[in-house]
Amino acid sequence: MMLSGRPHAMVLAVFMWMLGTYTWAQAMPDNQQVIIAKAIMVKNLVTMTTDDQAHQAIKRGQTLALGNTVTTGNKGRAILRFNDGTLATLGSNSSITIKQFVVNRDEKRGLLEFTKGALRVVTGAITRTQAPDFSVRTPMGSIGIRGTDFWCGNLSHDGSVDVLLINSEHALVVSNELGRVLLQEDGQGTTLKPNLAPLPVRTWPKAKVDRALNAVN
Repeated sequence: MMLSGRPHAMVLAVFMWMLGTYTWAQAMPDNQQVIIAKAIMVKNLVTMTTDDQAHQAIKRGQTLALGNTVTTGNKGRAILRFNDGTLATLGSNSSITIKQFVVNRDEKRGLLEFTKGALRVVTGAITRTQAPDFSVRTPMGSIGIRGTDFWCGNLSHDGSVDVLLINSEHALVVSNELGRVLLQEDGQGTTLKPNLAPLPVRTWPKAKVDRALNAVN
């Protein structure tokens, strides 16, 4: 006997709901971690540390979740693509942790923790809002991001963190507990040093810009 259109549609709807529920359950790991990013380029030794401090070498295609720390070794490189299109490029001997990253219809916010090395970030949809809430926290201070392409890293061996604005739609806010500065033009940079407010903004000479960018190329 043929089913009428309405009951058939109801059976189909229930079946699709069951299939969707099963697929979602299969996609979610036991600890309910949601995939935030993927490694789209890995060169030489790159490792991932999870919340339980387990270490594993990663390859291209490795997925990442909140709490994961990515670390590159000597001559290592990695490019991470986040779900919103944000790109984070790590140079050698570098480390970042994904502390927060939410991009949906209702909210956009993120926090990356940069520990050492060299990092370049080109933002995606996370900053396409009137009041972006996305920052990179460093040992010396914080970088507030509003739709930019920027670099941060250790050009010296004194623990300082240099910050360079590469391309901007908005100002880059660099701050710590002692003060803050705005990088508003391409090529401007500042330095975060222990126990000091961010140093005055200066346009970096080409040699210094090249040195910074070569660290992530």
